[in-house]
Amino acid sequence: MAGFEHKPNTGNLHKSNIEKENAPEYTGSALIDGKEKDLSAYIRTSQRSGKKYFHIVFKEPYVPQEKNSPPEEKKPVELNDEIPF
Repeated sequence: MAGFEHKPNTGNLHKSNIEKENAPEYTGSALIDGKEKDLSAYIRTSQRSGKKYFHIVFKEPYVPQEKNSPPEEKKPVELNDEIPF
């Protein structure tokens, strides 16, 4: 839906059409504390009670990289090998 905006602290989930083994059963988005988040929901079964529940994962929205742009360079981490004793 073009132009759709969530109300604050709300979201939606839709049945996923991805049929991979580790893919979520539902995907969607939400507006949490003024920031857009992607949602993934997996149907799990409790080991204790055997009841089914949703395991929900919140992620930053996916932003595809342009094909011609180089990947971001990671700066090397300087290690301090001195032992202070």
